[in-house]
Order: sequence, then C-alpha cells, then structure tokens
Amino acid sequence: MRNSKGFTIIEMVVVIVILGILAVTAAPRLLNLQPDARKATLDAFVGAFEAADSIAMSKAMAAGVEHSTTPTLIPGTNITVVQNQMDLDVKNIAEAMNVDGYNLFQLKLDPSKGTGFAVYLGDEKTPRELSRHECQIVIWRLKDNDHTGFVLKDTEIVKRYDGC
Repeated sequence: MRNSKGFTIIEMVVVIVILGILAVTAAPRLLNLQPDARKATLDAFVGAFEAADSIAMSKAMAAGVEHSTTPTLIPGTNITVVQNQMDLDVKNIAEAMNVDGYNLFQLKLDPSKGTGFAVYLGDEKTPRELSRHECQIVIWRLKDNDHTGFVLKDTEIVKRYDGC
C-alpha cells in the first residue's frame, strides 16, 4: 500500500468546476450592488436633510424667527430660515448637516419662482452634465405668489435613480 500525499487531478478539477459555477452565479449579483448602494446613500441624504431641517426649525422657533419672510439667521448659528423652513441655499445646507461625500449644486431658478438644489455622488459635473445625469436627488420649494406677497410651498424631493 502506497502513502498518498496531495490531491488527485480529478479532485482538483471538481473543485475548480464548483468554484467556476459559484463565480458565474454569484458574481453578477455582487457586481450589481453598486446601484443599490448609490440609491441608499442618496436616500440617507434625504433622511439627514429632513432631520437637519427639523432641528433648524426647532432652533428657529425657540429664537422666534421661524416666520421671517426673508432668509434670517438663527441666533448662535450660521443657518438661515425663511417662512418656517430652512433656506435651501447649498451653503446653508452645508452648515446645517454633514455633506461630505455628496456634491450639491444650487439650481438656477428664477428667485420669484422658488429655490432648490441637486444632490449627486461622484465627480463634479457641469450644469449640462447634471441635466443628463440620472442618479441624483432634487430638493426644491416653489413660491406661490398671491396678492399678499409670496408663500413657500412644501418641500419637494424628486429622486432620479434611473442611471444609478
């Protein structure tokens, strides 16, 4: 009887075939996780934004500046509010919450119509590139002009996830 050391060629082929089958079935699923991760990261921004808005408005109410008709600084902070909502200027958003890892782009709306910004991941984009980019969130508030002045409508959050 011989003392055997090592694997036979058949055992090695079987292991390679099993690893190949696992790679073919598991790799596409693992490689396809990036879009889900991007969407989850942008969704996390929305949650953080809503929390920051609530905290800022609580501070504004405590200071009595929540109903201002122009962007007004909350005392003791660098955050502005207007008409019971946090001002949607990207510098203001960066003051109110951690935006590391996100790119914020101020939307160029007619000031009489409203204000807003876009949030996306990755490299900085030009306005033209951003208009075609389908992996972003747009947060805006439109103004409702009436005979007494203007009233800000509720915040709208539009998720554009087709290109994630």
